[in-house]
Amino acid sequence: MHGRIAVTTIVASILIVCAPGNAPARSWLVRPDGSGDAPTIQAAIDGAAPGDTILLAPGVYDQPTINCRRDSLAIVGVAGAAETMLRNGMSPPPILEVGEWFRTKRRFSIAGVTFADSPALALCVRFFQDVTIEDCIFTGNGLFALFVETSAGVIIRDNLFYAGAGGICVDGAAEITGNTIAFNGGTGLDGGASAARCNLIVGNGVGVVSAAPDSTFRCNDVYGNGTDYLVGDDPTGLRGNISAFPAFCAADPSGTGNFLLQSCSPCAPGNHPAGVACGLIGARPVGCGPTAVSRASWGAIKSPPR
Repeated sequence: MHGRIAVTTIVASILIVCAPGNAPARSWLVRPDGSGDAPTIQAAIDGAAPGDTILLAPGVYDQPTINCRRDSLAIVGVAGAAETMLRNGMSPPPILEVGEWFRTKRRFSIAGVTFADSPALALCVRFFQDVTIEDCIFTGNGLFALFVETSAGVIIRDNLFYAGAGGICVDGAAEITGNTIAFNGGTGLDGGASAARCNLIVGNGVGVVSAAPDSTFRCNDVYGNGTDYLVGDDPTGLRGNISAFPAFCAADPSGTGNFLLQSCSPCAPGNHPAGVACGLIGARPVGCGPTAVSRASWGAIKSPPR
């Protein structure tokens, strides 16, 4: 079962996991106005040592492309993704680039951050081992919001990808769990050989490029996309995979960013149409009782890429 993790718990876990040996880890507080321990996120990364954590205060960070080539580093939005936004304005994408060409780095995590309005990739990870991306929001980005290449031990969980050109693209394999990927103009999930579980993939141009042909593609709801599965067999009805209207609370989830589920949703725990014990499907829990939301309204709320 994948649950929601409090930001304070994330921070504590990161400090324990990332700290090498007994070396003390430092926390760097960065604020949008530059008044923190470092004037910018990039300056904090450049000054950080392995095992350090960069804490982002609430606000909007309009900064040039951020490059992270450090081992054992964590970035955490202390107030959560709804209150902490990264944009790069008119700078070349991506917003955040993690890794270094042909030099493998180890251990990176990011949590509680929104990536918004990049004209192309928003977060790009290359040549890294042990990467965790969780409880983040990606919206209004071009191409794929998240691109992972030549990396191992990648965990992508409990994130929301919506109203952009595309969602997740992994060149290789990752654990992709409990994400909501919705109303993107292009492909929602191009995961290659990734293990995908309990993801809600709805209203995209293409839902899934191809599902892994074994038991690692489980308990996903792929529904209402222009094409649900582009290549290979449709696994609907196998291993807990469904294609069912998710019944969001909001009439316009793409416009409001509200992807909470109605209590009657087939994605809510205990409501699986076939009685499979999948738990929660998607990144957002039940947030309302049954409401009058028409399936016919979906054509009006599906957003084109910005």
